[in-house]
Amino acid sequence: METIEQFFERYGRALSEGDLAGIAACYMVPGLVLGSGASIPISDLAEVERAFADAAEQYRSQGLTRARAEVVTSYSLSSEVWLAEVNWGYLSTAGESLHQEHYHYLLRASPDEKLRIQVVIAHSPPR
Repeated sequence: METIEQFFERYGRALSEGDLAGIAACYMVPGLVLGSGASIPISDLAEVERAFADAAEQYRSQGLTRARAEVVTSYSLSSEVWLAEVNWGYLSTAGESLHQEHYHYLLRASPDEKLRIQVVIAHSPPR
């Protein structure tokens, strides 16, 4: 089975390349995105592609060209479900960190033994 680190390398590569199909392939439906004041159900992977098309354009306009994941902690909830806390650094072409985000992910192993995001929770990093 794919490891947590391998999954976030794959997801980060798809984010960095603006590979919308690759990003969507990192999600599982039904899914859920939770954030401050928002709860967004995901019922179709095309919804993921549309959401990231807008985000990718916004990041590029800010000079962000690479997404790097730092897995803070992860643990298994069962043989196929994992919880991961991740800090994302968004880097310029020069490798300078321009933006940071913090998430928790509930990942589930799919039949092909790849991990997929089923729930993502966006929040501010702990102080």
